Amino acid sequence: MGEQETFNFSIGLPTIDIALFHALYRTSIKGRKDIIKIMFSDDSEDAIQKIDSSYTSRVSEIFMNLLKAVGIEVEFVEDDADTLEGLNDIEIHDHVLDNGKRICCTDYQFYLINRVNETKQLILESNPILTDEALTELIREYMLKEDSIVGPTNEQISELDIKELLKAYA
Repeated sequence: MGEQETFNFSIGLPTIDIALFHALYRTSIKGRKDIIKIMFSDDSEDAIQKIDSSYTSRVSEIFMNLLKAVGIEVEFVEDDADTLEGLNDIEIHDHVLDNGKRICCTDYQFYLINRVNETKQLILESNPILTDEALTELIREYMLKEDSIVGPTNEQISELDIKELLKAYA
């Protein structure tokens, strides 16, 4: 349902019903079935409250399958998987590292620190004895090969001060 259909519906329907229609019809097979029940029930005034979290978004399922076909996987890292947000690189917040250490940095810097540390741990599992320079170079090579939608570009990875990011865990 597009913009023109929405305008046509707005002639004779309350906006709450149009919002309900969009919420259920466009994104969920179960929602399409439930919308008919809700529309013809006596208590259609409280229909919005009947929307629950059991509706699966077909749009996101199709999108994730399209990305999977080209080798990209979407991983929701937040507790609230309904939203996908960029990482803040302006405001400084208090963060807690896995080792319990607290640091003040932006969300993006915290992401980089964790990503570098996870890469370090992965490399050290197979190569436990490395010099700092060799480890730094292996981390950079691994991060350049790894594809990520969120995170630094290859140019930014080439310029990253990996030793400084590793110090955050020290």
